[in-house]
Amino acid sequence: VYKARDTRLDRTVAIKILPPHVAADPAFRTRFEREARAISALEHPNICVLHDVGRAGEVEYLVMQYLDGETLAARLARGPLPLNEAMLYATHIASALDKAHRAGILHRDLKPGNVMLARSGGRDISAKLLDFGLAKLSPVAAVTQGQTQQPTLTSALTGEGSILGTLLYMSPEQLEGREVDSRSDIFSFGAVLYEMVTGSRAFDGPSQASIIGAILERDPPPIVARAPLATPALDRVVRKCLAKDPDRRWQSAADLCDELSWIAQSSGVQQQLVPIAGRKRSPVRPLTLAAGVLIAALAGTTAWAVLTRSSTESAALTRILGIPLPDDVRGTPGGITVSPDGRTIVYAASAAGGAVSHRPSAATSSGRLYMRRFDASESTVLPGTEHARAPFFSPDGLSIGFFTESALVRLSLLGGAPVTIVSVPPVTRGGVWLSDDTIVFAATQSSGLVRIPVAGANPPGSSGYPPLTSPDIAAGEKAHMWPSLLPGGGDILYTIRRGTASNVDDADIGVVNVATAKSRLVLKGAAYARYAPSGHLLFVRAKTLMAVPFDIEKKEVSGTPFPVVEGLASDAWVGGAHYTVAPDGTLLLMRGSFGQTRSSSVWVDRSGKPVPGTTFGENELGKPRISPDGKRAVFDGTSAEGDGEIYMADLVRGTTVRFSADPQEDFDPIWSADGKKVIWTALPPASLPFLVWRNADGTGATEPVIRNGQVQFAGSVSADGVLAYSHATGGKACDIWTVPLTGDRKAQPFIQGPAYEYGPEFSPDGKWIAYVSNEGSDADVYVVPYPGPGGKRRVTTGGAVAPAWSRDGRELFYQTSAGLMSVPVSSAEDMRFGEPRLLFSGAYVNNSREDGPREYDVAPGSNRFLMIKVEQLPGARPPSLEVMLNWWTKGVGSR
Repeated sequence: VYKARDTRLDRTVAIKILPPHVAADPAFRTRFEREARAISALEHPNICVLHDVGRAGEVEYLVMQYLDGETLAARLARGPLPLNEAMLYATHIASALDKAHRAGILHRDLKPGNVMLARSGGRDISAKLLDFGLAKLSPVAAVTQGQTQQPTLTSALTGEGSILGTLLYMSPEQLEGREVDSRSDIFSFGAVLYEMVTGSRAFDGPSQASIIGAILERDPPPIVARAPLATPALDRVVRKCLAKDPDRRWQSAADLCDELSWIAQSSGVQQQLVPIAGRKRSPVRPLTLAAGVLIAALAGTTAWAVLTRSSTESAALTRILGIPLPDDVRGTPGGITVSPDGRTIVYAASAAGGAVSHRPSAATSSGRLYMRRFDASESTVLPGTEHARAPFFSPDGLSIGFFTESALVRLSLLGGAPVTIVSVPPVTRGGVWLSDDTIVFAATQSSGLVRIPVAGANPPGSSGYPPLTSPDIAAGEKAHMWPSLLPGGGDILYTIRRGTASNVDDADIGVVNVATAKSRLVLKGAAYARYAPSGHLLFVRAKTLMAVPFDIEKKEVSGTPFPVVEGLASDAWVGGAHYTVAPDGTLLLMRGSFGQTRSSSVWVDRSGKPVPGTTFGENELGKPRISPDGKRAVFDGTSAEGDGEIYMADLVRGTTVRFSADPQEDFDPIWSADGKKVIWTALPPASLPFLVWRNADGTGATEPVIRNGQVQFAGSVSADGVLAYSHATGGKACDIWTVPLTGDRKAQPFIQGPAYEYGPEFSPDGKWIAYVSNEGSDADVYVVPYPGPGGKRRVTTGGAVAPAWSRDGRELFYQTSAGLMSVPVSSAEDMRFGEPRLLFSGAYVNNSREDGPREYDVAPGSNRFLMIKVEQLPGARPPSLEVMLNWWTKGVGSR
């Protein structure tokens, strides 16, 4: 194709030279000119104009409209299109097809390379079809002659009765050489639209044969599986386009274009749509959140109450819908957010079933993110969001920010892998994404808010990223958490924790100006605040969702608080609650509880049956570790004040005492090999987790084992006094380090890499370390010689965690989703493993879907196990999402 100047009409044109074989056939030239005249009569804003055809010597050429832009193929090389652009261009293409089909002209070669994204004046871009109808006119090309092994065939044009079009986008009837009609173009259109939205080809493969097989026999994955923002309605349109049987496709491009226009309008896509000749459709007002939910209810979800409201009833409190969670999940606190346009929610939920936690600690979240559009009937899992919690939308609604156990992460909803923004401790408490592409979040549960760029940053607290807020220690403030943006984007609400990490009822609400970093108190005795456009401040107090009139200009309350919902799903441990407010004021919430359970220790034998032994039920104890002599055990748990503490249990006398005594969060205790020290992970205010220890008899002070700036979690101690521990390095990586507990205590890396490796357990003789790694498709147990050399041995496949050795080293225990497993171990130098077997399952804490320390221990003799049993409290009910309108009328008269 050449850019040229038409001197007669003084215009820039494009000249396309046709292949030399065109001129060799007089009959072809006659047919070519006849068809070209018909094509030139197609006047449509989305069809490239054919000005003229000509012949110079032996060269046939076309004179076409010159278009300034790029082909859709070039654009797709950079990834999928934003949904609004894809819908706009798709409507353009469908409208152009409708025009041509009405004139009796087929394209037969519809593909991204034949679509031009051209500037049509100013900065506006429209899609224009090229080479319209010309595929029908060319003789046999390489695709039927086997002359190329490339799966993408450029301009693969063939003659009458032969395969036409480019292979990747050809309809089944084209591939089989059957008669084709306009529905063949509709199939090709579906393949192009699929690729625009997902960035992936609908049918692909390493060879022509595999591509042909895919087109003839298989359906591509649903669009919503690859592009979460796409609607089920759009997925239905594409699937109907790609039906193998032409009779099951859209029967005309007019109907297809009409449907696309309706989807674009009803889903709020803002664009100028080209009208279809002779067809009209009333514009559809974009769905409000509540209307979308109602439609979803009628599509098959469970309605709690759908109330018809007259004008006199418009002020009545109305609960529209209860949206059940997927059967295999349970909600997590602080885990629901609504998109800026109010049409989509994303919520965090953790897998129900095998993995049971004795407390809903964010440090061991096994959550994933689910997305639910309100015009859809079900939720979909967002890929790449394992261990996710506390999601929040970007201002444009096209990305999600969330936290994992060691990172703040962003995920484009248009497709692609999650991207780590910054490394964070595993105890972060909420974030908010500002319009300048910075994120404000709670760095730890014992510090203030920090602000970092979305493009990436250094660890919180590093130079260049000063805190946005700092707790006033003198005034009794412990931490700032759960930020929420006020309208206008200049001020942020946040929770001021004054008590302990697990008692947010002892909390206040503050507000900080983003530009000046000046903050002040807004409301006492409140937590997890959100502003509603009704002019109210919503907050949580004693598991009740409250509201109070709020002056948005003065940033202060202006009335009396009133209750909105009792029994709100909330969690004092992480300070979060499960509710959010849509831009139109609709309230989305979850009743029930995340942690309506109680845990206690229990002794069981090798079959899982309870056996006599001292048990402990207070303080929500977990992470049991039995002393080397078998007479004592240490746990972590929650004090009466709500602090995370270490407890020492006397297994002979049946008594328990609080062992840690510092004003900090303490968890994950272990014993030294001689039983003289207890080592655990401490999290002081404004600090990262690090290892400390204290004399096991309770004397002496608690001291750091090492302080080197690492995020440290205790593992185990070898017989000769070497401590193995996990070091979270950021993103999804965690390494295993060792440090001698005598001498200079210099830490050294032992296992490093991109995988998440944790839970190191020394064998009794100190020659091996068992650990967990996710280097495969699942987290599994591995064993490696210590201190080396030698390669690692993979003990399990299919998912396993929490390894523990028998005291004689002849067995290795671990947990899977099935329960507690045992595998025999040879004592030979090459460390061989026998056949694993299931010992027992039951309602015991099972970390098979988490990354935390094991929640059991093995007694001397390996005939008993100290387990943590979890029981559901009476009256507990599974949470479900509820949608409420006009909730603020409960507070009429409160001003």
